[in-house]
Amino acid sequence: MQKIWQKHWFGIRFNEFTYLDENKIADKDFYKKFYDVLFNRFSGYNDLPKSWLASKSQIAKDIYLHFPNKNILSIGCGIGWIETTINNLINESHGNGTIVALDPSITECLWMPTEIDFRKGYFPDAVKGEIFDVAYASVIDYCMNDDQYIRFLSSVYDFGIKEFMLAELMTGQFEWEFQQHVKEILKNYLL
Repeated sequence: MQKIWQKHWFGIRFNEFTYLDENKIADKDFYKKFYDVLFNRFSGYNDLPKSWLASKSQIAKDIYLHFPNKNILSIGCGIGWIETTINNLINESHGNGTIVALDPSITECLWMPTEIDFRKGYFPDAVKGEIFDVAYASVIDYCMNDDQYIRFLSSVYDFGIKEFMLAELMTGQFEWEFQQHVKEILKNYLL
C-alpha cells in the first residue's frame, strides 16, 4: 500500500495533541486524543464541513440501495455519520434492516443515535458468533500496513459474511512522475 501522511482532519492539527512520526501508523492513543479534541471542538454533525457530510451521505445511500432490509455491520464507523444516514434511510423506508457500528477507537460515539447498536472493539472479536447479511468498511485501509490489511480481509472472509463492501478507500497521489515513484519505493528500503 502507498503510504499517505496527513497533518490534520476537520481543521484539527495533529501536532496540537500528539507528536507526529512519519514512521508510525496512528494507534488507539492517537485516536482517543483526536476524538476528544473533535467532540470538544464541535457540538454535532452539523458543525462539520458540508462537503464532507455530502460525500459520506452519498456513500451511505449507495450502501443502503445495494443492501436494503439487511442486517449490516459497519467495521470502523468513526464518528458514525454514514451509519446515522443509513439508519435514517431504514427508518424513512420503514425497512426491516439493522445496523451495528463497530470502532476500536471511540469510547463513546457521542453523536450517533442511541438506536444504532454501537460497539467499541475490533472485528471480528467484538461481534464473534453473530450473523450479518452484509458488512462494509469505509476508509480504514490507511491505518494498516499490507500484512495487517490482508489479515483483515481474510478475517472478513473467514467470518462468513456473504457480502462485503469496501465503501471508500484512501487515495494517494495517482499521477506520479517516474522520479517521484522511484523515490517513494527507495525510501521504504533506505529507512
